[in-house]
Amino acid sequence: MVISVPGKAEQIANLLTNEFKCSGKIVSLYEKKNDTPFYKLYDKGTMPIVYEGDYKNWNEAALACSGYGDKNILTKVADSINKVILGEAVWERDSSVFFEQKFVYRICASILRCAIQNDNKGVNVLDIGGSLGSTYFQNAKYLAEVNNLHYVVAEQVNFAEYGHKNLENEVLKFVNSEVDYNCFGKWDIVLMSASLQYIYPYKKVVSKVLDAKPHYIILDRVLVGNRKRICKQIVPARICSSSYPVIVFDESTIYQLFESDYKMLETDLSSVPEEAYFEDDIANSRYYVFERRSWE
Repeated sequence: MVISVPGKAEQIANLLTNEFKCSGKIVSLYEKKNDTPFYKLYDKGTMPIVYEGDYKNWNEAALACSGYGDKNILTKVADSINKVILGEAVWERDSSVFFEQKFVYRICASILRCAIQNDNKGVNVLDIGGSLGSTYFQNAKYLAEVNNLHYVVAEQVNFAEYGHKNLENEVLKFVNSEVDYNCFGKWDIVLMSASLQYIYPYKKVVSKVLDAKPHYIILDRVLVGNRKRICKQIVPARICSSSYPVIVFDESTIYQLFESDYKMLETDLSSVPEEAYFEDDIANSRYYVFERRSWE
């Protein structure tokens, strides 16, 4: 007899043995700790993105990954964003292009909230790890009526240099992510969309964000599970053909990062739903908005 029910195998086996007096051999497809059904565990041939491993530390995971150093990554993202600028595509995410408009309403709502609070005199957004302005270009039409919108992308040096030379306009600017965020004045919003989990050490960046004292801190597309773990994320060739170390956070760690100066305003599944399957957990991509307790 075979039991294929994650998390319930022991209970079912006891029921079969003690109440139904089954005397045959009982085989479970799951260990007691397993949470993920076997049909959702990763198949490299079919799954779009794969998460592997449970590494002891970031450096161990980094040694197993190809990382962001490949120049082809920047080239592919630049080609995609230029298709958007030329009108050949509507928006871009992670170097993939899309041809139907889809605004990120949650992020737009926060920007519009700031515009109202500032009497529509201006909104300053810092997008940490914002690639070549993916979120800005995706939502630019929706935010066109926001007066004095300043949207700054902080990225690793090669992305920042490319963006500075080729993509900047009166709204969009690019800076090296290593700079002091305070040198640009006050921020209304600091956005980290699909970036915090790829930054090491992430506490250093969080410290810089807290020092900048933005009104709102937004985390989007951050993987959250039942415990913190470090994994290897494998991206298939049709997207980028690379691999990166990534942190899956637990929710208490997310809260602890900001609770000293910020209160939780909103939490939900992320703008791009995603699940990462592990033998003992299913992590979800989530969205958080934190508001500063005292705004100067």
